[in-house]
Amino acid sequence: MNQSFFSDEFYQIPAALENGAIVRSLVEHFSTKTGLSESQVSNLQLAVCEAFNNAVEHGLDLDDKQTVVLRLRTSHRKLLIEIEDYGKGVDFHGFGFSGCFPQAGERGRGLQIIAALTDGIEFENLFPSGTRIILMKWLNTKA
Repeated sequence: MNQSFFSDEFYQIPAALENGAIVRSLVEHFSTKTGLSESQVSNLQLAVCEAFNNAVEHGLDLDDKQTVVLRLRTSHRKLLIEIEDYGKGVDFHGFGFSGCFPQAGERGRGLQIIAALTDGIEFENLFPSGTRIILMKWLNTKA
């Protein structure tokens, strides 16, 4: 990868679960330009699609009249992917990954999957409502 590579792409995607295919395609197109391996790109697609689905289902209550914002950018040898919705928001107080795995057969493993497939994850509550999740992946920096 050229260390001077910088890119920033922004999309508004209708909040429908079937648009996950669009999200996967956008992530693939963008992240392959950064020098990530095929398996890293595949893992990133899964993580971002899971975050998109969470925004659609939990943030926007499957309201396909709403949109989810997808921003893909590189910054200081890392790939940052932001997914945001302007729905009801989430209370992240006291939220953590350790010790909060659901029982077998239950839903709710999405955030653990996202955390396992990325190098960092941040949550932000938006004003007046909504949520932004920022996924980070370190880029390969061979001289």
